[in-house]
Amino acid sequence: FGSVSFSSPVVWARTGLFGSIGTDKALQFIYGVDIIDHIQAHNDLFIQQGYCGIKLGTFTIKAGRWEEIFGNQNINLSSGGILWSGNATPMTKISLQIPNYSVLPFTKGFAHFKGGISHSWTSDNIYVRNVWLHHKYMYVRIGGKAPIHFEYGLHHFVKWGGTSADPAYGNLSDSFSTFLKVFFANGNDDSSPVQESQNAIGNHIGSHNLAVNYKPRKTSIGLYWQSIFEDASGMKLRNFPDGLWGFTISSETRRNISGFLIEFINTTDQSGRYHAIEVDGNYMIVGGDDDYFNHFIYKDGWTNQGMTVGTPLITSPVLLTSESDDYLANNRLTAFHLGLEGSISKMDYTAFYTFSKNYGTYSSPFINSTDQHSLLLKSTFTNLLPWDISMSVAVAADLGELFQKNAGIMLSFRKEGFVKWKSKNDN
Repeated sequence: FGSVSFSSPVVWARTGLFGSIGTDKALQFIYGVDIIDHIQAHNDLFIQQGYCGIKLGTFTIKAGRWEEIFGNQNINLSSGGILWSGNATPMTKISLQIPNYSVLPFTKGFAHFKGGISHSWTSDNIYVRNVWLHHKYMYVRIGGKAPIHFEYGLHHFVKWGGTSADPAYGNLSDSFSTFLKVFFANGNDDSSPVQESQNAIGNHIGSHNLAVNYKPRKTSIGLYWQSIFEDASGMKLRNFPDGLWGFTISSETRRNISGFLIEFINTTDQSGRYHAIEVDGNYMIVGGDDDYFNHFIYKDGWTNQGMTVGTPLITSPVLLTSESDDYLANNRLTAFHLGLEGSISKMDYTAFYTFSKNYGTYSSPFINSTDQHSLLLKSTFTNLLPWDISMSVAVAADLGELFQKNAGIMLSFRKEGFVKWKSKNDN
């Protein structure tokens, strides 16, 4: 979530308070604040999360900024959702959601749904100032009380509005009529640049999410896929098999290895090599070179404060400088990711290994494919220190040609618990 300092060494101090007010489950006021201080050469104190909202039945209305992850992946072990992985700093937003699965009317519990819509304000002002982000999503799960469930979800994000530093674009339309075109991914707007008007207003990106989950007794087995699309060709799956593919298994009874995951990530197709080809002296649009997470107007692409919002395997600009017009220099890759978690005696552990083969972009490919190995091992001890303080030790390393060789260690102490408010009538 963009909370990691790029200076080394660094000491963190982090404190947060999260809660709700109201005894009636049908109506609750929720709130949260999370403050981080990086104690280093230049002290850096900032609010990581700060929000308030109302829970009204199955609905949640929320405003502020908070950490969240979208997708059907195993959150604990995944390399990160293809579109919203938790790799970047949270954005300020207001949202209306049904965050948890609710029974779909007239299905007698056989089908459930969840979804939401939000409006965000991005914090990057490098190329376009005051950009808005529209997001809506919907999931349907069928299966009811059966041990096997099928799930489909759709995410649609759009960066739109703002003022471009490029005088060729200038003030980009942010009227309500433009928003309606953004909502339905339409063009035909005389107040927008001609390239957008001919296609769709704003920088669109989306994902189809499919999953099959099987839960016999105390074991869960899941298969999932998240596509990626930036235009009609990708939405119609012309870029297949691009996306995130995963298999996960977890057990409530086996402690030594309670969770296992393997993922394959591919972004090399991009609906073909060329967006347009020349035929008899004329250029014909063929819809290739989707150039994931880059955009010709919103040049900071699918990032926030220099960090990729989607899968971190599409390399963040703060980690890899582009020598071309593309802000993100590496969006064509294949990767395998393994994750394990479990408990040994009083120690909980998580282990990751990721191998990626990176090719740059279609417009600016690497001279040779670049291999990268990344590893992490984290151990947490919960009953070792007094006052219920937990201690974690994490060791990580990068080996390969994409980044310089790196090794790091993090030692952390954490105390959490409940705060009870007493009224004057309490004894």
